[in-house]
Amino acid sequence: MKKIIVLLLIFSACSGEAIDETPEEPITTTPSTTTTPSTTTTPSTTTTTKNIEALPEEPLESDKRRYRGVLRTSILQSVPLVYDFKNYTEKVINPDHEYIEYFGYDIRIPVIADSQKCSNEVNSTIEITVNNLIDDTKSVLEFTNPEEAVEEWGGFSEWLLIDYDIVELSEEAISLFISYSTYSFGAAHPISATIGLNYHTEDCSTLEIEQLFDSSKAEYENLVSLEMLNQLCANATKDECQIFLNFTDPFPTLTELLDCCSAFAVSEFGLFVQFWEYEVSGYGQGSELILLPWYDLVPVLDQNGPYADMLKEFSTESWIFSIFEPRWSF
Repeated sequence: MKKIIVLLLIFSACSGEAIDETPEEPITTTPSTTTTPSTTTTPSTTTTTKNIEALPEEPLESDKRRYRGVLRTSILQSVPLVYDFKNYTEKVINPDHEYIEYFGYDIRIPVIADSQKCSNEVNSTIEITVNNLIDDTKSVLEFTNPEEAVEEWGGFSEWLLIDYDIVELSEEAISLFISYSTYSFGAAHPISATIGLNYHTEDCSTLEIEQLFDSSKAEYENLVSLEMLNQLCANATKDECQIFLNFTDPFPTLTELLDCCSAFAVSEFGLFVQFWEYEVSGYGQGSELILLPWYDLVPVLDQNGPYADMLKEFSTESWIFSIFEPRWSF
């Protein structure tokens, strides 16, 4: 269970307006017509235009909803839809170093069981990632003496919270988020970010998100961006959607998000996209997590790429299909 008490007061000081939960129609690709993708047909690959004029004032009926919207707005919340996998354990790390009384650590990491293929590779990467974050936090001691800082500044503290979300732990892939939040004395609020770790279990190699897609199709970046916008604005009013678009104009492409600063995770449900807290909205709105179902991405997935077998297997998981993640074929 996530322990969040140490950061609640700080986060609440910077909270923004609540998001209207009324579902709206998805953004369409033309300004004059409204097009809701069918739950039984393949979505169009029309070039994206960032238009919100077609969003209706009235909400969709429950049986017509296609987009789940934003799944969480804080790394302190769990990822919905993800199962409680049993083939891993949780490890708590308690760093020890000079002036430890001035530092606050709350660190939990997953340890993948030996029975899981590629566990050694994944566990090693997790350990390296977390140790680097710890080293970065305590590196302040290289140029600051906490006792002197207290006398000069009236206080000194460094906090580091690290948590995780297992997204996929199967025969096909291992995918997880390592999320962290840091705070230094005197700052207005913590800074948080997420790292995505994805492995293809066929050969235990790092799963490269961009290789899921057929880059020879010029429209693939536009389609992915459009689906991101549809999820971000699914439960938002027109005005709230406009805030998303104005904060990042033009809306970043998949390539740009992979370069910095979003995190991605692959699952049988689709592609999870964890935005950084300033990436598509302001700090008060939080760090949005969305899910892009494979159904929406089929037109630009690489049918002959390195992950074709994995995607084919995911497409057979019929028991997970719903109105939000419709049946798809690959």
